[in-house]
Amino acid sequence: MITQQDFNSLVNSFLNLTKIIQGEPIDKGSEWKNDAQMLSIKCAKSAISLNHLAGCLHVLQDERGQVEFIDHSSVAILGRSVFEASLALNYAFCHTSPEVREFRYLLWVYGGLFERSKITPLTEHGKERKSENEILLLQKKEEIINNPFFEKFDKNKKRNVISSGNWRPEHAWIDIAEMAGYDRKYFSNIYNFLSGHAHASYISVLQTRDAAYSIDDQGRLSSSVRDMCAVVIAKLALDYVRIFPKAEVALLDDKALHEAFIFWSSLASQSSY
Repeated sequence: MITQQDFNSLVNSFLNLTKIIQGEPIDKGSEWKNDAQMLSIKCAKSAISLNHLAGCLHVLQDERGQVEFIDHSSVAILGRSVFEASLALNYAFCHTSPEVREFRYLLWVYGGLFERSKITPLTEHGKERKSENEILLLQKKEEIINNPFFEKFDKNKKRNVISSGNWRPEHAWIDIAEMAGYDRKYFSNIYNFLSGHAHASYISVLQTRDAAYSIDDQGRLSSSVRDMCAVVIAKLALDYVRIFPKAEVALLDDKALHEAFIFWSSLASQSSY
């Protein structure tokens, strides 16, 4: 089990790696790296918020008097966000083949633009942004249609991408997790648990009910998500330095930090963890 303090140290150490390349000019053709940078920072910020909630005792006042609780359900929801962001980085930005990476990144961008296109703007500024989005969406659609990898898709996968904005039509989350180095059983167990809280499943209600009058139980549920996220952040860091060589040099120079990331990331392949 990782402590709140050690988890903060792990995440902040990763964020320090991201600062190494901040402000540096981006080479032409490598604009995608800016999105990799922002996705990584988004993931780390969510992890910090998760850690804060996991160790935060809230107090409410009602007719029974003072009620204390740890919001373990929100911790789980943030945990899912951290998990998915790290997997997206691995899938869309880290493939060893530049051509595959470029295609996956293109699908990821199109998927985001497609989702935004379904939002109805309520302000003039929003309407302007929607018009800009539609132009960019059409450009990306054209790029996808002309990509040789897309041409190999069957009719259903093509429709799934273009008409639904699915940026991973060939792989479910569990497949992406396995390709990223996670044990399938480990991922299935933890992801189903996290998703239950995000989707208000019956099981999430049972867990909340059973832990309702025990701060210790609420703390254990929150700590389990923190432990999982330590694994995720470690794997995120090792993926990140594959994209940014300067950050990799800095990580290799810090032997203790590198060993910590290696240790935590290795737990992803263990189904019993």
